[in-house]
Amino acid sequence: MGSIEELKIVRLYRAYNTAIQMCMDRGYTVRHPSAVAQAVRDPCVYSYEHGLDYDWFLQRFVTQRAAASGAERAEEDEDDKVSVPTNQNKLLEENKKRILMRGAMRLVCSAELDGATDDEEVSLSKRGEKKGSLMLVFFSASPSLSMSELQEFREKALLKEARCMVVVSAGKIPPMVRRGARELGGFLRAGTGEEIMSIQLLEEDELAYNIARHDTVPQHEVLSPEEARLFLQQRQISLSQLPRILKEDPMVAYLGLARGSIVKIHRDTKESGPYEMYRQVI
Repeated sequence: MGSIEELKIVRLYRAYNTAIQMCMDRGYTVRHPSAVAQAVRDPCVYSYEHGLDYDWFLQRFVTQRAAASGAERAEEDEDDKVSVPTNQNKLLEENKKRILMRGAMRLVCSAELDGATDDEEVSLSKRGEKKGSLMLVFFSASPSLSMSELQEFREKALLKEARCMVVVSAGKIPPMVRRGARELGGFLRAGTGEEIMSIQLLEEDELAYNIARHDTVPQHEVLSPEEARLFLQQRQISLSQLPRILKEDPMVAYLGLARGSIVKIHRDTKESGPYEMYRQVI
């Protein structure tokens, strides 16, 4: 296997681990694939720092296929007693391709509850999601994400009644597709006016390293709707009076925050010690 192919596999492996950590940091629990859901609970397979074991990932999501050739068929034919020359064996080894099964990597995650209660109407996650709210993460198998593929993913997410969908593209995302995602994610539910489903597009390169785990990046914590209301009430300020942080900020994108959310940023310096800052997402 060539070094370029190996790098692509490692990049996808890292992106997959970041996607899992991203779901957890957003307050979701991985439910599907069941093998991944079980693996993240197994300390022998999953660690907080490194994520899934690399060999485990290869066994689950990378398959090997050899290109068909006359020499290969001759080697496998039991009636053919002629051995395959060494140079042909080397050629067969080079023809072996590793196939990345991105379609099988889809993640289905459900929102965790912030506090225990049996009332489904008031049971909310830290992000204010209702009990059972789903987030789906798709990995595009195309070199460049297309609108038709995006719409196909959206239909699958709607069938699951998901509230949030994340699509990870192997390559650069065309501007037209980004505009299309904003339009598809802007549809509102009739009668209530709430967003049907948010859509977020990410590239594998963006997830190749988890910035939330970097030593120099302070902890970002999103306030729940109730916490945000109490925070503004106690300080007797309005949301517009808070300092701003852009929706395009890497940590805001990582946490999938909507405009109007309040983020608490924990910092610690030698000069002033630990302190907290609050920002509104615009």
